[in-house]
Amino acid sequence: MSKRPHHIQSVELLKDAKELQSQFGPFSDLTIDPIETDGFSGAEFSRIQLLHSGGRETSLILKEVNLNEDWFSFRTGDTLGREAAILNVPELESVFEIFFLPYHMIGVTPSKIGLLMEDLSGGLFPSERIELDQRDQDLMLDKLAELHAGYWESPALESLPWLHQMEDFIYIMGPLDHLNYTGIWAESLPQMVKESWEMAMELLPDHLQELFLLPAGEITRPWKDLPRTLVHGDTKIANFAKERDGRLCLLDWAFAGHAPCTVDIGWFLAVNASRLADSKETVLLKYRSMLETHLGYSLDEELWQQLEQAGIVSGAFMLLWSKARGVKGGRAGANKEWEWWINRLESWASNR
Repeated sequence: MSKRPHHIQSVELLKDAKELQSQFGPFSDLTIDPIETDGFSGAEFSRIQLLHSGGRETSLILKEVNLNEDWFSFRTGDTLGREAAILNVPELESVFEIFFLPYHMIGVTPSKIGLLMEDLSGGLFPSERIELDQRDQDLMLDKLAELHAGYWESPALESLPWLHQMEDFIYIMGPLDHLNYTGIWAESLPQMVKESWEMAMELLPDHLQELFLLPAGEITRPWKDLPRTLVHGDTKIANFAKERDGRLCLLDWAFAGHAPCTVDIGWFLAVNASRLADSKETVLLKYRSMLETHLGYSLDEELWQQLEQAGIVSGAFMLLWSKARGVKGGRAGANKEWEWWINRLESWASNR
């Protein structure tokens, strides 16, 4: 089980020598260096290194998010600091038993959060587009299934209204608003998403274009009675890491939600498409089997088909723009990838 993080009422204190000594013991030297990342949202990262007696070192990563300047916080209406909040509520204590969460200290102010965590650089999975080891992929799927089963239709989640709902996953990266976006981040990720959705609209058949431009609530209405659970919301490989003892870490809970379990799996298929050790169909079958094992019973076939459809559609709304960009840019395998999603979306459209 992970250690619960220590909470303080200041982000700046996460870099304070006295505060750090209270958590990590005496040290003779403290260095803080900024880290360049490939992230798009605007979060800032630093590496903090403490030199203890005898040459022992403690290496930490500090993530700072200004909620007023972070694009994902803006897009998701996050004024609370969801990523910190999820680590500080008793209703979600079981998450610490399923995944190793490497957070040591959390600082929260009205407009900014800071998360000081173990430096997991050595346990991150390669960022290159290379196939995952079969065992690592299956471990990720099994731990997600355990998380979903553990919070399956949990009434405790009803008391956390700041968790994302199904409509949010349709809206966040979907075409609505993006196609007309002229906001303060117009030169960065939103502009790329806007341009990419324009590409997607050129490639989509007319009847699918029409569906993608419907309000999120109308898209999700057929799934309103599906079982809901705790979902991580951003199950890209870059958010997983392994401890030296083999425990699986799952980072970046800013997209956490109360939604059908397959929201996590649809996104897993979409964002990790070039890294999967199995076909998408096999991943879905494996995940279902793992989920049923953790639930202790089999899911009705009709229910599973609805869950699978909800996951694939939400995954498409989150990342079909990138698939279109790959096609237009001539990326290897992009046409085959696009065709897979379009075939699944045609099935969805025919059942509406």
